[in-house]
Amino acid sequence: MTKIFEKEYSLRAADFDCWQRLRPASIMDLFQDAAGIHASLLEVGTGDLAKKNTVWVLVKQRFRICADAAMYQKVKLRTWPLPPDRVGYRREYLVLDEQDNPIVEGSSEWVLMDFAARKIVPAGDIYPLEEYCEDKNFTDRFPRLRSFEATMETPFFTPPWSDFDINGHVNNTKYPNYVLDAIAPKKNEKLRSLSIEYHRELLPGESVSVIIRREGSSILARGENKASEKMFSCSMDFEEV
Repeated sequence: MTKIFEKEYSLRAADFDCWQRLRPASIMDLFQDAAGIHASLLEVGTGDLAKKNTVWVLVKQRFRICADAAMYQKVKLRTWPLPPDRVGYRREYLVLDEQDNPIVEGSSEWVLMDFAARKIVPAGDIYPLEEYCEDKNFTDRFPRLRSFEATMETPFFTPPWSDFDINGHVNNTKYPNYVLDAIAPKKNEKLRSLSIEYHRELLPGESVSVIIRREGSSILARGENKASEKMFSCSMDFEEV
């Protein structure tokens, strides 16, 4: 049973935006797919955890783009879990070209939740691994996304039916779309890194407003529901090209 999982993907035209750059949602979709497959191989996938009345919940995610990608390019997604800490589980990702050069480096933090009680379960040794790959793409801790005064915000909107996943809430990959739709990056603004934290589930029928602050080439954003509860926080860093 391998501690590192690797799978080949072919990038599709739909994975790229109007400036022919890899979409954040597509990057996160690759992460999600490979993590799910690896978890199942390690017998801690969705079906395995359901027998224990628990479910994986993604709480934080970040990535940095190291190189451009091209439509129809073949890439390798490599992923591995780090040793669990007191509460959470961290998983690392690499998107590599065919020469093993990094295109994207990523990391995510997960918790286990009792889905009946909707409470976090303390972390434990659930992976059947005798040893872990301890390589980290980021040596620092996940950045704390600070509060800010808005420079713009969107009207409240209700996410469409297609944004909801098998868990009945907006899928984690969809939130960056809400921020990008609000700011509409120009051709000379190339995304270099993203960090996102998920605070509350966005459920069918709920509405959200995206609140944004621009600081030079950086974007701070948060989503709030009509009760002013924070649903997610996000930062994006761009470079001018």
